[in-house]
Amino acid sequence: LNDDGDIIFTEFNFCAGGFGWRSKIKLYRDGVILTLEDLNLQSQATTINNDGLCAWDSHDPQTRENIGIKLWRDGETTLLTNWGDNAKLNDRGDIAFNRWHEDSSSWQTWLYARGRFLQASQEMSINNIVPVINDRRDLAWKRGSLPSDVIFLRRFGLGDLNCDGLIDAFDIDGFLLALFESKEYANRYPDCDAALADINNDGSVDAFDIEPFIELLFP
Repeated sequence: LNDDGDIIFTEFNFCAGGFGWRSKIKLYRDGVILTLEDLNLQSQATTINNDGLCAWDSHDPQTRENIGIKLWRDGETTLLTNWGDNAKLNDRGDIAFNRWHEDSSSWQTWLYARGRFLQASQEMSINNIVPVINDRRDLAWKRGSLPSDVIFLRRFGLGDLNCDGLIDAFDIDGFLLALFESKEYANRYPDCDAALADINNDGSVDAFDIEPFIELLFP
């Protein structure tokens, strides 16, 4: 459910014949129910954000195998990845999801943001699952069996260019490097992210971030 009243859901049919149960992905919008996917096999784990972007797990109707995460927007469906499931969206279009790792026999939490796939968890656990994400790109997920832990991966705040947990004068050099010399910034602050200089959240680090950065320094 998003703030516009759109609802994405799975219509299950556990009585269908043949292998496994069946399902359809549906969207309720403006009093109308749309079918987004009808492959007739085990699609599920739906999510929708306030921009109208939808995501769900999908399966191949022939092989009966999970084929990853599908996205839908304004009538167009695309395959985000063929190796993930249980996606969760934020309103920026970032996606947290699970991925099964054959080599370690473990589930890991991953993030798709700004066109990049990033692995968030590393533990050798079969239960790094059920991720959630907010608009800051903070992540949380369940780890371990009962009793299980909740892991919280919190991002450094915008403007914290040296990643010390504070926004102060010591961030000025990092901000200038992120703005004018991104490669040098990466060399000097390998554990930070130049995107933290995108203070106005428009997707670019540029001169339009200077004034809001100054406002962070001198609120």
